[in-house]
Order: sequence, then C-alpha cells, then structure tokens
Amino acid sequence: MDNTLENPVLQEETLQAEAIADENQQEFADPKTELDQLIELRTGLFDVNLDTEDLKWLKNSCNSKFSFKGPNDAFMLINAFLGLDAAIQNAPKSSEARTIKLTAATVEALAVLVNRYEGSGIGPAQKIFKVAVALQQVIGIMRELDSQISILEKAADATNSTESESAE
Repeated sequence: MDNTLENPVLQEETLQAEAIADENQQEFADPKTELDQLIELRTGLFDVNLDTEDLKWLKNSCNSKFSFKGPNDAFMLINAFLGLDAAIQNAPKSSEARTIKLTAATVEALAVLVNRYEGSGIGPAQKIFKVAVALQQVIGIMRELDSQISILEKAADATNSTESESAE
C-alpha cells in the first residue's frame, strides 16, 4: 500500500522534492538564445490587417485568379490556399475583428501571388490593393527579422571560428 496517500507529511515532502527536481531540470535546460527567439518569431504567426471576408475572397481567388508555372509555383499556391483555409477556420467569430493571424509561409506565398492576380474592374482592383498593402506591412516586419537574424548568425559564425582557431 502507498504510504503517501495516508501520510500528509510524506505527501508534502514528495511534492517539495518534485518541485526541486523541476527547478534543477529547468536550470540545466539550454535557455533559448536571442537567435532562436528571432527565428521562432520569423516563422510563426503574424497579425494581418484583413478580415474573414478578405480571406474567403483570397481563398476563392486561389481557384481561378492566381496563375502558376511548375511545381514550385503550384506548391506556393497550395500553401496559400491551405493557410487561408486554416486562418478562416481559426478566425474570431466577431464581425468586428479586423486582424487575422497568418503563418509566415502563407504571408510569403500570398505576397508573391497577389502580384500575379488577373482580374478587371474597380471592385477586384480595390480588394487586391487592400490585400497587398496589408501584406506589405507584415513583409516589412519579416524583412527586419531576417536582417536581425542574419546579423546574429554572422556574429555566431565569427565567434565559432574564433573559438575553433584558439582550440588549435
């Protein structure tokens, strides 16, 4: 029979020992570096100033308005379609929501695709322009993250090469 169920003092000591073990494990775990954090941000979700109706319009446009050539472009179109579908499913139900979360891959795919949009008329022109402006804001953030990541990677490479030279 388990004595910890019958003895409250033993239960408390067991819980304290588990808490100390958890703290020790966290101390020895490698903390995320600034580079890791930036990469995580860069490959994560971004708030885009679009609403659910815009996403539905873009998703429908994937079926007819965005052209592609070859498997790389096809993959980009599929990525955009699936990313839009997921964002629509996860979008807040409130009609007042004016920002949507999109993955970095979806944003990048859409940024390329909107430049290939084939349409006519003022309505689609306004819609595609709205989408392009919303995406450009996020692309600017992504470029800044890319720049910071590049700087940190170069610094890490320089540090690693210096350490390997001094080890010789």
